[in-house]
Amino acid sequence: TPRDRRLGQQPRGHLGALMTQSINQAAVPRVRARLAVRGLVQGVGFRYTTRRIASRWPIVGYVENQADGSVFLVAEGVHSFLQEFLDAIVEQMAPNIRSQEVNWYAPNNQFSDFEIRR
Repeated sequence: TPRDRRLGQQPRGHLGALMTQSINQAAVPRVRARLAVRGLVQGVGFRYTTRRIASRWPIVGYVENQADGSVFLVAEGVHSFLQEFLDAIVEQMAPNIRSQEVNWYAPNNQFSDFEIRR
């Protein structure tokens, strides 16, 4: 089921319990997620769906098609928001996803919005 396909949940420490949409985002560390998705993910509105889903959270980054037929996205924001965002993508696009891989990094704060590339 789509719920069973949730992406690599990170263990939540003491900050995890504090991460809600009502908190001061400046006080919570931001992270970067890089997601590679494979399957029937090009030509099916995957990037546009991802951008629409991204608008629900205060996150920035981009999504783009790759030459090998996969889709790649980079997003930065509060970890809990990014996890919800990634879970929503997988839930919405589950029939098209064969595999996905997410990696977490420190942010580099190079984005001002969430955009579609290529």
